[in-house]
Order: sequence, then structure tokens, then C-alpha cells
Amino acid sequence: MRLEAASNPSASRRRSRAKMNGGFKTQPLPNPADRLVWREHVEAELGSLRSTLARIETAMAEDRVAVRAASGQWAAVRAASSQWPEQIGQLRAQVERLQERMRDDRGQIRDELDGLQDDIGRLGGYTLQTQVQERMINRVEEDQARLAETLAAVSQRVVGERLRTNTVIMAGAALALVSTTALLLANAPRFW
Repeated sequence: MRLEAASNPSASRRRSRAKMNGGFKTQPLPNPADRLVWREHVEAELGSLRSTLARIETAMAEDRVAVRAASGQWAAVRAASSQWPEQIGQLRAQVERLQERMRDDRGQIRDELDGLQDDIGRLGGYTLQTQVQERMINRVEEDQARLAETLAAVSQRVVGERLRTNTVIMAGAALALVSTTALLLANAPRFW
């Protein structure tokens, strides 16, 4: 909107009549140079107003865009928030399933731990039994070693006794042979 100062002769006549009727002083009509200066002054003021108005319109346009974007985001937030109860319900169901699975797993773990403790108890018993049997085996092996030594000593004595006995028998047999041979020889001329 552009404002221009224009001279209106009828308006100036009305002004002068009103002033005369009211007893006001009359002002002289501005000359064309004053009007030109006045017009430039008004144009300068209007220019700053126009630039301010343009900035305001630009800011309003930006604000409208921002409001539209915010309302779009608000609509998206509303749409998302309308889905929250359903998502929360799904999450609750998942949490309940996980808790139930954890309870089942805890029960199973307890059973397995009880089984492991039983196995450990049994293995401890087996270990003790094995240690006892190992001690017994070690004693039997020691007894066997002593028995083997004793048998070796006895067998050496027996072998020694056999040798002596065999020597005595052989000596007796040799003596008998010699005495039989001597007897035969002594009696031999008689037989021939």
C-alpha cells in the first residue's frame, strides 16, 4: 500500500472555512518545494516501514511453515502415542513370557544342581572307595612281593636241597655201582 501526498483543493477549502469559523489561525498553503521535501520525507519513512513490513511478512511466512511443521510433528506424535498402549501391552506380554521362562529355567537349574550334587556325592563315595581299594591293592601287592621273595628263597633252598639230595643219591648210586662193580670184579674170575 502506497501513500502519496496529493493536494486536494476542496479539502484545503474546508479546512480554511473550519478554521475561520472556529477562530483558528490559518496556515499558508504549502508551496510545491515543501510538498516535494515532504513527499521525500514521507517516502523515506514509508520505505523503512515497507522494509519492516516485508521482514514481518517473511517472519510470518517462516512462522506459518514452522507451525505447519510443528502441527505435522504433533500429528505424528499423536499417531505414535495412540500406538503406545498397544506397544506397552506387547512389551508387558513379552516381559511376562520372559519371567515365566526364567522361573522355568530356575526350576530346571535347581533340578540340575540337585542332580550334580548327587553325582558329586556319589563320586566322592567312589573316590573314597577307590582310595580304600587302592590301599588294599597296595597291601596285596606288598604281600605278593614278600611272598614272591619268600617263594624265591624257598625255591632256592629246595633247589639247593635237591642238588644236595641228587648229589647224595648220585654219590650213593656211584658208590653202589662201584661196590657192585668191585663185587663183580672180585667174583668175576669165578664166573669165567
